[in-house]
Amino acid sequence: MGEVVPPPRAAVALLDWFELDRELVLVLERPVPCMDLYDYIQMRGGTLQEEHARVILRQLVEAMREVHSRGVLHRDLKPENVLVETGSTSPRIRVLDFGCGCILRDGPYTECYGTSQYTPPEWFLSESYRAGPSTVWQLGVVLYDMLCGDQPFNTRREIIYEEPYIRDQLSRHCVDLLRRCLAKRPRGRPTLDEMLLHPWLQPDTPPGSSRTRPLAPAGHAPWLQPDTPPGSSEPDTPPGQTCSLSPEPDINIDF
Repeated sequence: MGEVVPPPRAAVALLDWFELDRELVLVLERPVPCMDLYDYIQMRGGTLQEEHARVILRQLVEAMREVHSRGVLHRDLKPENVLVETGSTSPRIRVLDFGCGCILRDGPYTECYGTSQYTPPEWFLSESYRAGPSTVWQLGVVLYDMLCGDQPFNTRREIIYEEPYIRDQLSRHCVDLLRRCLAKRPRGRPTLDEMLLHPWLQPDTPPGSSRTRPLAPAGHAPWLQPDTPPGSSEPDTPPGQTCSLSPEPDINIDF
């Protein structure tokens, strides 16, 4: 039996662990009642209202900040890896499945594990990514899942070159945050701290306010700057369930 360190507040708690001859046994907390975020979205008709999605996303951003502060990178954020506690009027989320996780570092990663539909474009272009921008990309895909009922991209080509379809009913601030998180270039994405400062994630922002779509003008915070995606053609290759796909050596992406 080993010593258990107190977990991040939004992570499923490790209650105990045992080392056997050929395996490690983890005893994990099981919140009751709960369901994963994918089922939670489906149970509510396939999409969530903005205010509902905002409560969940803010908790996810705060969870990733805390996980990163413990020196861990999750690498596989998706609705199936988020538990929603359903025993109260306001949903409380818990992050689980750190099986693809690794030690957090400042430099780039050159091995990718997780789910390909949630993988940032820089991996497909250069087989390299950094912890912060890749986490923010995955948070953007999860937000899109909650609001639009589907993943924004289904193929490698779409991830690299195409812009997601965004529903007209979403507010301007919501659309802006989605576009920032799903910026093709890593430098165009906000940091986790900047996400928490975004107008849409503020509790006093009325849901559905300002339903126009223009982006913020130049001169504001980095996460409000327009982003220009790379533009060239590339064969349409459906991604598999892992991220280890070949790079595109003739295309570079600016980190």
